[in-house]
Amino acid sequence: PLDEYYRAIAESPAWIQRVKLADRLDNLRSIDVWPQKRQQKYLLETKKYILPIARQTNEWFAGKLAKECANFSQI
Repeated sequence: PLDEYYRAIAESPAWIQRVKLADRLDNLRSIDVWPQKRQQKYLLETKKYILPIARQTNEWFAGKLAKECANFSQI
C-alpha cells in the first residue's frame, strides 16, 4: 500500500527522493484541471507523505510543495 511505497522512497538515496519531489511539484502545478475528488486525494497524499520527505531531503522542494498545496487549501 501507500505507506510502504512512500516509506521506500523515504529510505531511498537523496537523488531518487528529489526525482519524486520534482514529479510531485510538476503534477501539483497542473491539478486545477483535474476533477475535485482527485485533487483532494492528491493533496492529502502530498501532505501526508511527500511533504515530510521533502522537509528531510530538500528545503527548496519543501517550500515549493507547501506553497502549491496552500494554493488549493480551499479544496
